[in-house]
This record gives sequence, structure tokens and C-alpha cells, in this order.
Amino acid sequence: MEILDGMRKKIRKEDAETLKVQQEAKELGISTSEASSLAEIEAMVKAKKAEKAKPKTEAEKLEATRKEALEKLDFYERVVRSVAREEAEVAGYYQIMDEDIKTTEAIEEATPVVEPVQQ
Repeated sequence: MEILDGMRKKIRKEDAETLKVQQEAKELGISTSEASSLAEIEAMVKAKKAEKAKPKTEAEKLEATRKEALEKLDFYERVVRSVAREEAEVAGYYQIMDEDIKTTEAIEEATPVVEPVQQ
């Protein structure tokens, strides 16, 4: 029984470590399905962390800031498009239900149009 208990503890510990590494990989944007072993996932996480090392020169800092700003801009543009689609869908539901509500044209006229930034 002691052997079984020891093995169970060992398996739980290994599972916890694996889960921790997989969560860390997920936070860094690494797909764990590509790797077949825990060692490969750890190596990928280390490589990703080294890649994200702090910039040293002003040019590297500016480039990192620019890259981060472009990623945020892309995210917000996707959110705006998603909200516009949902508003159009909701407006369609209200039209079907014969309720008097703002249409998407009125919403679009009231909101300013955001032009995509050229890179």
C-alpha cells in the first residue's frame, strides 16, 4: 500500500508540474499540441522567454513598443468589428419582432468611423 501511495503522490506531482508548464506555455502563446513531451514544451517556453527578453537599445525599445501597440490596435479593431456585427444582428432581431429601435444605420451615423492604420 505504501508503494501505491508513493506512486500516486509522484503521479500527482508530475501532473501538477505538467499542468503548470502547459499553462505557462499557453500564456506565452505556444501550442502544446505540437510538442510530444514535457521537455519539448519546457524548451519551447524557455525559447519564447528568451525571445521576449527586455530590449537594451533605444531602437529595440521603440520597436518593441511599436509591436505591442500594433497588437493592441489589431485587437481593438477586431473588437469593434465584432460589436458592429452583433449590433447588426440584434437590430435584425428587433426588426423581426416589429419593435421600434435604432437600426444599425442610425448607430453607424452616430459613431465615428475608425480607419485602419497602414503599416
